[in-house]
Amino acid sequence: MRRTSAFRPDSDLRNPFVTLAGVCASLAALFALCTSALADAPLPPPMAAQRAFEDLRTNARVAWLVRLVPYDPADPVLAIDRLTHLGGPREEFTFVADYAELRGYTAEQAARLGGGVIEPGQHISGIIFPLPDVPLYPASVRGMLQVIQELDKKHADDDAYRPARLEQRLSPAELANLADGKRASWAWDNYRQHLGSFARVFGDLRRENVSAFDRIGHIGGDWCEPGCSRLLGHATALRPETMTLELPDGAPLEIKRFGIRVFLIRNLPISALYGRILIDFNKPAEQIVPWFPLPGDEAK
Repeated sequence: MRRTSAFRPDSDLRNPFVTLAGVCASLAALFALCTSALADAPLPPPMAAQRAFEDLRTNARVAWLVRLVPYDPADPVLAIDRLTHLGGPREEFTFVADYAELRGYTAEQAARLGGGVIEPGQHISGIIFPLPDVPLYPASVRGMLQVIQELDKKHADDDAYRPARLEQRLSPAELANLADGKRASWAWDNYRQHLGSFARVFGDLRRENVSAFDRIGHIGGDWCEPGCSRLLGHATALRPETMTLELPDGAPLEIKRFGIRVFLIRNLPISALYGRILIDFNKPAEQIVPWFPLPGDEAK
């Protein structure tokens, strides 16, 4: 697959902060907007479940990302001032979410929507950042297989690495689908005909525990094949009980308690995330994931 990313923003968004001065000025302007909005009028409500689900179906463009990491303040190894990378030390790819889907929710709500488990008394480290100039993969079963392909290529000469050998498991048509890096290729309608094969192969690879899984963030029980989290074991009115995609034969694919879209990105150093915003949510049930305007808001 081409290493260019269909998820990089358009040219006017690709490098929103060119210099350090630009970073400071741009963020100051954003927070001034937020402060003004808070003073003059209520902020817009968080993104509704139906809108987030439609973004999943169409693979809507992403401009900013967020990663939320719960931690115990008595053992602050995951506190925001201790973190050096987006993910853990062993990870080459880690999970992130679309910031637009979570702004305006409390930090606790946002973490739960992303499939996280929040224990009483925990804090949350928050990293909000503009999409960097690296590939971003929707964490659908299709995107997962593409990341596995990338890892297999990188470690091809590593004798201890157990490759997936997807070329032996998928048909030419399925491999061609994986090779397409256009943004539209991750839309539901452009890979749903291969969902069954992709899901079967992905399940086989997990059971075989190929080496790629040692280099990807934890795939929990909340993960769902179309590339979203689910709210499991937590009652909330934030999401309907069931949302539905349509399979090629017209049969429904029901997703129980859809959360948000999830993505995989390289486990970058936090210091390389220009324009980043770092937050320690010490009262996550009360504190809001800050809402600031994004390019394209006016069109939505």
